[in-house]
Amino acid sequence: MRFVRPAPVNPVSLQVAQAISRSGLSYREVARRAGLEDAALAQLADPFFTGQTLLTMQRLADALRLTVNVTFDELIALPPGTIISATWQGSAFLLLNLRDVPEVAAAPLPLAVRSEMGTLSLLQRRPGRAGAPPGHATYEARLLDDRR
Repeated sequence: MRFVRPAPVNPVSLQVAQAISRSGLSYREVARRAGLEDAALAQLADPFFTGQTLLTMQRLADALRLTVNVTFDELIALPPGTIISATWQGSAFLLLNLRDVPEVAAAPLPLAVRSEMGTLSLLQRRPGRAGAPPGHATYEARLLDDRR
């Protein structure tokens, strides 16, 4: 038996799909307003597509009467052995059990971290489980790139 790791999902693509869905407009109408081909808009919302340009994102935002915000976040490097366990939740999300790292615990989420697994986006902290050891935290995460 061979296990295949799911491809990382592009968070920008997910935001594109959510913005289109929230607009209440059809993909065809959004594409027309943005001056894009239907297939090009569908590609922008494809969770595995990573070729969005700032110009195209601005055209899409204008069509949906939204703004584009770009941020550059410094990655927090997790010390080796911080990740105790990682379990896939569906095809896109991981459930990570981490040893507490002060920089992570104090930072607002979502947060980009670098680890022996690769670059991850910590999305949400989950409540601790009964019987979980102290000094551990559980996060929903998305793998942004894979180092292995």
